[in-house]
Amino acid sequence: MTSNEAYQEAQQRIAEAKRTAASVLNLSNLKLTEVPKKLGQLANLKELYLSQNQLTEVPKELGQLANLKSQFNQINSRLFSLIIGMSL
Repeated sequence: MTSNEAYQEAQQRIAEAKRTAASVLNLSNLKLTEVPKKLGQLANLKELYLSQNQLTEVPKELGQLANLKSQFNQINSRLFSLIIGMSL
């Protein structure tokens, strides 16, 4: 899957989650380098899974999700390295 196809897949999953007022969204294993901005529109979201992606920063859209309880089931290694580097 190309990065463009992965991003489109994420957008489709987000649109479906919005349509159904889903409380759980799985964007794992897409190799995303960023998450679509529309993620911030999922007001009912309580669980978000982002493992196995290539995120290099914490998505700012997470700050818009007031009901979010679980953000990662496995933190992706690039983001983990970035967070650890910031704490040094």
